[in-house]
Amino acid sequence: MHKLISQRLARQLQRVTEEVAYNDVAFYISPPDTTVLDDFGQPLPSTERTQVKCSFTDSPSLEDWKEYVDVQQLAAEVRLSREVTPQKGGTIELVTHFNDPSFANTIYEILGIRDRGLFGYMCALKKAVV
Repeated sequence: MHKLISQRLARQLQRVTEEVAYNDVAFYISPPDTTVLDDFGQPLPSTERTQVKCSFTDSPSLEDWKEYVDVQQLAAEVRLSREVTPQKGGTIELVTHFNDPSFANTIYEILGIRDRGLFGYMCALKKAVV
């Protein structure tokens, strides 16, 4: 059976997709390590922040996520490049979105993740309570 596309073409498609579609910038913050607790018995927040290119939307497709997350909590979705491997419970701090200052430094918690292969990850987000 023949492959539809070669590895080289797949990498080119991945690069072009990131250049064209991933125009937003965010920090990915991994979930807290539940084995390291503070004086009050709460997990210490992660200090590891990784800047990633992404494509953010605050109007997620509820139909696409209904099998994965509670859509009542769903506030946004983000496509992440393969620079990081996101985890449920991690957070996304949006830095820039269409140069709109109202989105700057908004923090979202990752509710669900779908692996999109070479094209990265799609994450369902809810607004984080800080």
